[in-house]
Parts: sequence; C-alpha cells; structure tokens
Amino acid sequence: MKKRGFDPAFAGAVTGASATIGPIFPPSIPLIVYGSVTSVSIVQLLVAGIMPAIVCTMLLMLTVFIIATRNKHPRADRWPTPRELVRDFLPALPAIVAPALMISGMIFGAFTPTEAAAITAVYVIIISALLYRELTVQHLWNSAVLTARSSSAILIIVAAASLFGWILAVEQVPQTFAAALLGLSKDPIMLLIIANLIFCVAGMFLDSTTATLLLVPIIAPPLVLAGVDPVQLGIVTIFNLMLGLLTPPMGLSLFLVSDIAKVSIRQLLRALLPFYIPLISTLAILTFAKDFTLWLPRLIAQ
Repeated sequence: MKKRGFDPAFAGAVTGASATIGPIFPPSIPLIVYGSVTSVSIVQLLVAGIMPAIVCTMLLMLTVFIIATRNKHPRADRWPTPRELVRDFLPALPAIVAPALMISGMIFGAFTPTEAAAITAVYVIIISALLYRELTVQHLWNSAVLTARSSSAILIIVAAASLFGWILAVEQVPQTFAAALLGLSKDPIMLLIIANLIFCVAGMFLDSTTATLLLVPIIAPPLVLAGVDPVQLGIVTIFNLMLGLLTPPMGLSLFLVSDIAKVSIRQLLRALLPFYIPLISTLAILTFAKDFTLWLPRLIAQ
C-alpha cells in the first residue's frame, strides 16, 4: 500500500482493523479454544462467526470507501475486466476451498474438528506441492518447526491456566463471582454489556488465548445461567478480545502494526479512529441482536 502511494498510517489502520475479522471467521483458533474451555459446540461457534465477519467486512469496506473518496487516495486507473477477474481468481480457488472443506465436513458430520485439522493440513500440503509447486522439503520442515513452537507456547499457557482453574475451583471463586454478578443484574443484555467491558479491557493486556483460558471459566457460567446463549457469548467474547488488541494502552496489534508500518502509535491511533465506528457497530449488533448471530447455526442444525 505504501508503494502505491497510500499514507503509512492509513495503511496500518486498514491492516489492523481488518485483522479483527479473521478470529471470528472459520477456521478460527480463538473460537476453538473457547469451545474447548466451555464445552460449547465448536462447529456451532465457527458457523456463528460467518455472518458477523461478513457484516463487519462490509462496514469496514464502506468506511474505507468514504475515507478514500474524501481524502482522494490513489485508485486504479480502471475496473478489471471479467477475464482479468477470472484469471486472478482461478489460481486462488484451490486455497479458498480449504476452509470450505473444513467447515462443510464438520457441519455434515464427516469428521470431528481434530480430524478436520488433519485433513485440511494434508489437503494444503497436496495443493502446495502439486498445484502451486512451491512446497519443498525445507519449507515443510520449517512449517513443522513453527507449528511445534506455536503449539508448545499454547500448551504451556493451557497448563498454567489449568492450575489456575484448579485453584479457582478449590477457592470457589466462580461461585462467588457468579453470585456477585447476578446480584448486579439478571438481565442478559445488561450482563453482556458488563462482559463486553471486561473482555475488552482484558484484550488490552492479554492475548486472546490467555484471556479465554483465565476469564471465560469465571464469567461464562453466570451469564449462561442468566439466559445468555453460549454461542452468542463466544462470538462476543472473541470479538471483544480482538478489539482490545487495537485499544491503548497495551494493545498488542497497535505495537505490531506500528512497527511494520513505521509510524508512531499516535499517528496510527489517529488513523484508526474512523475504523472504531464499524467495529463497535458490529459489536453492538452481536450484543443486542441475538438472532443475527444464531440464525445460521440454527438453520444448519435443522
């Protein structure tokens, strides 16, 4: 984007804001972690994230259109022709099939989430080696090492969180917190608003995996007991944690994007301000429009 003439701060803002969509669109590791912690159907969670991700994408695209038009940002000389669209789309089609293969297989009961991960990995290896012809033994080895490192980091967090969960259970912290939370209100919407604040603040300081493992076992039970749908709560939770990554003072995405775009945090935040509108609007829809999140999982379950 910088080579095309876009302002670096704007390029960083677009990148950071759009990065919040991936964790709620399948396949999503944060949603899988949430489902594992709460014993909520992972398939239902993944399917429930589809519509919110699409709506958030459309709102962000509208925001970019307004900003680009008002500030006269660079644009292409012409619209691509249908032939050019087909030419550029066909090479990407095998890769696009990967998430569709994973989700459709789980929806129709062909395999479990664990089996889906293995099958998708094999599929990606095959298309990388035979179709794209970019996979080498060295690339495969590097990918395996990176996977092992990432998995080890997550499992270390899981181990520590398990010990923390045991301490909480012994001290009956969840029961105490549930009583205190339900003492404030028993209205599901009000409790969701409180959960929004808690998870958004947590996302400012913690990565999504750590926050999910530490906070969800405490916060989710009283909300579900009050009538909040666990699938809706899962989407709201993960989206909040992603918003927290873009929020000062310790939003991890802010520092990462700032370093990549070579702009200051202040410049990045100034460029991000318009993008908070579609992001918070999406969160409001998730919070107040329960059926918006749940209609697709219900449709598939029928």
